[in-house]
Amino acid sequence: MRVRIPAGMFLVSSAALMYEISLSRLLAIELWNHYAFLIISGALLGYGAAGAFRLSSSRRIPPLLPVLCFSLLLIPLFLLSSHLPFDPALMALDPRHGVWLLLI
Repeated sequence: MRVRIPAGMFLVSSAALMYEISLSRLLAIELWNHYAFLIISGALLGYGAAGAFRLSSSRRIPPLLPVLCFSLLLIPLFLLSSHLPFDPALMALDPRHGVWLLLI
């Protein structure tokens, strides 16, 4: 039992880190570098906000639920974000591209 929790935390943290690195590389190729790091910093802000919410929440959330949601949604959300029709050059002309940027 003493090894299982740190091993699980290591695996989930390394999976999240690998996801962030692969997403930044994909977005740096598809988009400009500046947008890739803007999106990654927004995701890291979301991680921090989720941790603060979890810590301040009065409800007890089972520890397996966030890990299960993360593992089930990781690949579908990556595929969805890579197929969004975002073009940074058209952001000034078409406001829908700002929405696509927020969805990435």
